Amino acid sequence: MVDVIDPHSNTIVETWTPGIQGSAKPIVYDTKTNHCILGTTDKHMLVLDGNSGKVIATIPVQGAVDQTVIDEGARRTFVGDKAGMIEVIDLDTNRIVESLPSEKNVHTLAVDPTTHAVFVYRNESNKVDVFDRVQAVK
Repeated sequence: MVDVIDPHSNTIVETWTPGIQGSAKPIVYDTKTNHCILGTTDKHMLVLDGNSGKVIATIPVQGAVDQTVIDEGARRTFVGDKAGMIEVIDLDTNRIVESLPSEKNVHTLAVDPTTHAVFVYRNESNKVDVFDRVQAVK
């Protein structure tokens, strides 16, 4: 389930049930499309309509999702999964456009919206990957 929270009152105003079998992971929001992109532990990314919560797209990924970040300028979402891949999803087509190898059990991700570099914390080796070849769409 996904709880919709009113930021002014800090109360739950609605609950969406997009059919998640496992657990929901962090949600990112695309202001251009009004889509919420939600990772799950059942190896899927769900693209939800930001008004209704209706599932617009289901995108299979290689492992249970742990973290998701968005780069609206590059029109990309980056998904860290337990299989050790960073799946790169095009925000306009809702399709995986690249898979970047990292380490199993990838944890924290961050994106620099100016350079479009993606930083990936590798939990097991205590190192950071930096992917800078993912470019903004013109």
